[in-house]
Amino acid sequence: MRKFIVAGNGKKREVAVFVVMMAVILSACSPAETKTAENSVEQSLSIDAAETKSQESSVEKPEDSPIIVTEAPEETLTMEESTGELSEDALEVKSITEVFCTAYFERNIDEIKKYLASSYEDVIRVLDSTDEISDISIKGLAAIKEAKIGDIYPVYCEFKPNAQSDTFQYLTIEFIKQEDGWKVQAYGLEL
Repeated sequence: MRKFIVAGNGKKREVAVFVVMMAVILSACSPAETKTAENSVEQSLSIDAAETKSQESSVEKPEDSPIIVTEAPEETLTMEESTGELSEDALEVKSITEVFCTAYFERNIDEIKKYLASSYEDVIRVLDSTDEISDISIKGLAAIKEAKIGDIYPVYCEFKPNAQSDTFQYLTIEFIKQEDGWKVQAYGLEL
């Protein structure tokens, strides 16, 4: 009989330990705070307000209403975009950059030579890929103000090396203002 009692006590302990463990687990998984009825009503009201707000923003405006256009705070200008707020020097650099980048992508060394400064001593490099370049944009033009002879400004030609690429590469072009206009002092491809 003694064995039976000891065995019975062991099972009772196992059950008691199991119940205590389950209580601890269940209490740890339950939320620490309970919400009152007021909180759920307030949440319901805020959800309704958010739904109303999202419905308002998706409603189309009639054609008679004024349209407000906001500009993105980026300096990015694609080669096709207008450049109304750029300085005269920036417009000149933009024009040269477009031709220079096109020559670089098309591997036209003779065209590149036309825009190099007389002080340029490095090897003339061109893009070594035959893939079609996409998503070309010029960055850094907004930083160019009315410049003096000797001023240097970097400009970046951002592009995707092919249509399937999800990363950009950058052709950095360092311009120097000389007496005969803007010239490329240095350039190189960054990945």
